[in-house]
Amino acid sequence: MTKNKKLIIGISTAAGIAVPTIAIPTAIVLSKKNKNANNSNIENSQNDQGSMHGNNMYNMPNKMGQVSLNDLFPNKNLGLILTDESKPTSQEIIDALKAKNSSVDSNVFETLTLDGPSEKSAKLSSKIKERYTGSLEVTFEVQTKSDYRNKTKEIVEKLWDQEFKGKLTTTDYFSEILQKITDKINRPLSKISLKENDSQKGFYSIFKDQEDTKNKKPEMKEEMEEKKEEPRKPSTFNLLLDNEELSLEVGEVKRGKRPTKYLDKNGNLRSTPDLNLVNLDTNEIIEIGFHHTKEDEFQAINFPKNIKKVPTTLPSLITTLEGAFKDLESEIVEGIDQWDTSNITSMESTFWGAKKFNGNISKWKTTKVKSFRNMFNSAESFNGKLKDWNTENATSMNAMFTFAKTFNQDISKWRTEKVTDMAQMFYGAEKFNQELKNWNVKMVADMSFMFASAKVFNQELNDWKTEEVKSMRSMFEGASKFNKPIGTWNTNNVEDMGRMFFNATSFDQDIKNWNTDKLKKSHQYFKFVEGSKIHDKENYLPEKLKEKVKKMSMRETNSRSTSSAK
Repeated sequence: MTKNKKLIIGISTAAGIAVPTIAIPTAIVLSKKNKNANNSNIENSQNDQGSMHGNNMYNMPNKMGQVSLNDLFPNKNLGLILTDESKPTSQEIIDALKAKNSSVDSNVFETLTLDGPSEKSAKLSSKIKERYTGSLEVTFEVQTKSDYRNKTKEIVEKLWDQEFKGKLTTTDYFSEILQKITDKINRPLSKISLKENDSQKGFYSIFKDQEDTKNKKPEMKEEMEEKKEEPRKPSTFNLLLDNEELSLEVGEVKRGKRPTKYLDKNGNLRSTPDLNLVNLDTNEIIEIGFHHTKEDEFQAINFPKNIKKVPTTLPSLITTLEGAFKDLESEIVEGIDQWDTSNITSMESTFWGAKKFNGNISKWKTTKVKSFRNMFNSAESFNGKLKDWNTENATSMNAMFTFAKTFNQDISKWRTEKVTDMAQMFYGAEKFNQELKNWNVKMVADMSFMFASAKVFNQELNDWKTEEVKSMRSMFEGASKFNKPIGTWNTNNVEDMGRMFFNATSFDQDIKNWNTDKLKKSHQYFKFVEGSKIHDKENYLPEKLKEKVKKMSMRETNSRSTSSAK
């Protein structure tokens, strides 16, 4: 009986490279019936093995798994090679070859040797000649690194003088200008970068230095003479070119502005340099515009009244949101909840007249904010949480919640030690009734209309330090629920208490120890307690106001009687 023997295929390796080997039995006896089929199987098996190796590791295999080195590399022109000498090293040539032929397996490059380069070409072969046959000839250009760097420097300096010097503004960032330079010079082998810690800086810092120098006045004649002898050093933009410093003279930096990019109603990207965009027909801002004011603030645009979506990143240069969402008609503005407002110094009138707005701004950073004046004035629907806001540097809260008819949130821990103006702060805040007893109001000079028409407000305020207050006019006018003791207040400097408790219908507290020495004229105490429960309680009133209030009340009564008679 004839025994069939199988074809055995094995794999051997050399220098880590897989090479197919074939073990063939000394005697293979095939029946005529199966001869063609078996031959076909053998061929298919061999083809499958060759295809496997070609697909997995190498390109274009031929008989017995050999590859032509010349056919393996599609790109043989290596372009420009930078070197320290007149000729490139073997490694520099191989690195350039690898960069131009990234699709070739990296293991192949480890087998290559250089047969001798010239200034513009080189021939390479493989150490594994049984796998990679023939040789590979490559061409290139050579330039020394120093020559290439010097040429790049020359190109950058020429471009700088033509397009940037004297044309930069305070809204330009270092990183943006660097990107413009690299895009224009087309020098891919030069590494140009900013100096350490400059990535977030802009030309505003240079503008400030220039302004400070302009405004500095020498105090002594000797100093002026010294200034004449020592010319002022020009402002420079400092880059690193291949790790060597390159200084570019900036020229005068001017105040600038950034355009706003937005989507129109058809979804097309548009741009506008305008600052007041209240009536712009768009729901989405793509890039927030702003401008540098004469007051040295970077003010954000006035957003469109129908805006519904803004970028989650607020440009870091922006320092004021004054009037940003004034008269807003949207309930929510997607994106503002994530704004980093840590550089903002003014939130004056930010949501004034935004009658429907009730978005989440609880995480806004307000440490640098000095003015909250009119921030939520007439924001009738706003009732967002603000308890975690840091108000330690605030100086004005004038009319902050005026006619914020829904607002009633905990702000008891706000720091108010620097606030000087709380006039109209809760005027018409009809639902506000939160604890304020621990507020430090020692610097406040104006409390006029502070709780006027705050219809439900009735909180302890007796511990407030009011020695700096000059005006308490209409402070509780129309605050119909207020009836807490405030008899210990220091009123030594108060110059106006006109209508202070006018129509504060529940107020029934003793204030006889108040100092009213500075209330000299009738308008200063006009209708002081009229409409309150202490109007007719002389023993509750300050001594010097008893007779004045009584006489004024009689005049009012007589006047009404006369009018009725007519």
